[in-house]
Amino acid sequence: MRRKLADDVLFKLACKKPKALNKKRRKNLSEDVFGNQLARVHVGKQRTDDIQTRKVKALKKTPLVEATPNNDAVMEDE
Repeated sequence: MRRKLADDVLFKLACKKPKALNKKRRKNLSEDVFGNQLARVHVGKQRTDDIQTRKVKALKKTPLVEATPNNDAVMEDE
């Protein structure tokens, strides 16, 4: 049985835990009552204009046609 404690420096050195044993806290991770881990995933904003989807004529952006005398005359004939 030990009756004397070691000096402070030696005692701190003996009680020191290695950094590898310390568990690193993970962000956005939680656990429910059943022990399942739930994590939140962050997804950046999607740019839907850049991806190519089905080519539908109705969704196609067309430039505005300015009214000209030639276009009005063609519309009146029909």
